[in-house]
Amino acid sequence: MTERHDDEHAVRAVLDEVVAPLLQLAGGDAELVEVSADAVTIRLLGQAAHGPGAALLREDVVGAAIGPLCAGRRLAFEQGGPSPARRAATRSAGEPE
Repeated sequence: MTERHDDEHAVRAVLDEVVAPLLQLAGGDAELVEVSADAVTIRLLGQAAHGPGAALLREDVVGAAIGPLCAGRRLAFEQGGPSPARRAATRSAGEPE
């Protein structure tokens, strides 16, 4: 396995087991977009992307947990739409996405 693959596995594990559950409590979520040679890119969803505490969640939750795993890469963020739980609730209620 390559170092980048190992780093991706470590980032995904922390994201899935630590970060996402915390963000979900605040109405948000996060998903790994890419681990490249120079960056680790995380997509923030729902309140983690657009809520009033988004900057705090990005820096103090995601940055604190994922930053040490970046191995010299920068930590980059993308903003997505609503969290998956919100999208599912919207679809089941018959609202347009």
